[in-house]
Amino acid sequence: MAIERNEGGFGYIASCDHCSYSEDYPEAEGFIDTVEAIKEDGWLINKIDGQWDHKCPSCLAKKTTT
Repeated sequence: MAIERNEGGFGYIASCDHCSYSEDYPEAEGFIDTVEAIKEDGWLINKIDGQWDHKCPSCLAKKTTT
């Protein structure tokens, strides 16, 4: 799962499905808030073959430059 609730119940963590990068969103009040925040931060979220795929800005940049 690429977006998970933080331990302790405060905020969420977004993890890239293509590398080991993850980003903490402790201020997010809910799942939808987190999705909106990571999109604003440049992440790409797509559904591929029925599964959600989360790609961080660094991985997006690698794909566009190669």
